[in-house]
Amino acid sequence: MYPVISDGMYRILNIPLERQNDQPYGCISGVTFSPSLERDQGVEYICSVEHPSLEQPIEKSTGALQVTDFPSRPQVEMSVPPLRIGEEATILCAVTKYFPDAVNVTWFRKDEQSREMYPVTSDGMYRILNIPLERQNDQPYGCISCVTFSPSLERDQGVEYICRVEHPSLEQPIMRSTGALQVTGEYHIHCNKRRGKEIYFINHLFTTQTYPGSIWL
Repeated sequence: MYPVISDGMYRILNIPLERQNDQPYGCISGVTFSPSLERDQGVEYICSVEHPSLEQPIEKSTGALQVTDFPSRPQVEMSVPPLRIGEEATILCAVTKYFPDAVNVTWFRKDEQSREMYPVTSDGMYRILNIPLERQNDQPYGCISCVTFSPSLERDQGVEYICRVEHPSLEQPIMRSTGALQVTGEYHIHCNKRRGKEIYFINHLFTTQTYPGSIWL
């Protein structure tokens, strides 16, 4: 057992009861605090009363405390960087202010033509990382989920990447989409002369400045 005193965590108040004529004395003692799951779940608080008429102090216990909390719905925000061919990019999905710590984040890809969703997993093409945010005292939980890949015109132009968040406080998962992706870059055009004619070659297609339009030379 550890003594509980008035400090920044607890506030103890002893209130004497008004005495009527020759009636016995009385008082009320109370302890006020903000319960914490980590600190108070399952512990007991004990009031010990001493008086000259007692051989042993009287002790009354709260019994094992049950601390409850209402589930807190997660808030979800997505961040999409500029996407350029040949440059690795990371799409972020920030999930914050949820309780309890029971969140599940999954990624999907929706093709421009079929509009079907396909799960995105960590493999040779994608790298998925879930990073828990540092929790301060009794604040809600948070995490950042990110998918890293190298954008491709053929594979990624116009498709969507979707972050789906599941949590016990939600009746339906929260979905956040990148919207139709726009992949950018630059054209590299080279000219060679063959038999007196100028022949132009597009060596590396690195742009969306004219995509999906045609290129006229």
